[in-house]
Amino acid sequence: MSKNQYELDFENHRREIPINGGYMPSRTEIHSKKKDGQPNPLKLITIFLAIFTSIPILFLLYVLVGL
Repeated sequence: MSKNQYELDFENHRREIPINGGYMPSRTEIHSKKKDGQPNPLKLITIFLAIFTSIPILFLLYVLVGL
């Protein structure tokens, strides 16, 4: 089959996409909505980072003050 035949087959089998209410939102509008129920993973990472950073600092302070 030639390229023209593929184009003709495509045009013959093409269907119209139904639009609800006459308005079809763009991809950015659909995917920009914040999903409910999903916790922010950066907040949890920040908390763990603060805890694991403070443990060696507190240990060092304990050793230095104990001398």
